[in-house]
Amino acid sequence: MTTRSVILIASIMIGLAGVDAQTAKRPRIVGLSHAAFFVHDVDKARAFYKGFLGYEEPFSLNKPDGTLDLAYIKISDRQSIELFTERGQGTGRLYQVAFEVDDAEAMRAYLASQGVKTSEKVNKGRIGNLNFSVKDPDGHTVEFVQYLPEGWTLKDAGKHLPADPLSIHLKHVGFAVDSLERSLRFYRDLLGCTETWRGNAPGQMLQWVNLKVPDG
Repeated sequence: MTTRSVILIASIMIGLAGVDAQTAKRPRIVGLSHAAFFVHDVDKARAFYKGFLGYEEPFSLNKPDGTLDLAYIKISDRQSIELFTERGQGTGRLYQVAFEVDDAEAMRAYLASQGVKTSEKVNKGRIGNLNFSVKDPDGHTVEFVQYLPEGWTLKDAGKHLPADPLSIHLKHVGFAVDSLERSLRFYRDLLGCTETWRGNAPGQMLQWVNLKVPDG
């Protein structure tokens, strides 16, 4: 029987067996950039994050047909929650989790050198930052983002922040994994994240493992 565990991370994860993290230098991972979710009702999601929690939406992006594609909910100058319109009935709610790195191309090359399937190059996204994505062992999309001075994120620094925020940090993202060993091999051994604690509900087997980013 496969034990199903939960990893909570102040970054994100991906897994691959048999890699040697010592053969190449890992670029810096400085924090959690964003968590992105598919939402069924954008108006209700906006009402929750903006009206109830008090955060602001500095910008949004539309699809080619002019309908909303995603809305950015700003948590801090370097962290956000992205709300994507639902892609279809039954769409999984977690779309992606993103790390902030200081050199996206170096990270792409590093992961490729360790056998992780990546794109052939880093692209500039619609809001002007460099990014690329990989898949984790359970198929979640993991994005690595490098903020550029001309990108919308840094150009909005100091703006669209509540006077009395509920929190100034997106502390962690949590999700279920099928193989804890495989996930730790990537996040701990390859990406350099460190375990801070693990635990379970009383009388139950291991349920979660917390990891923190190495350079944030």
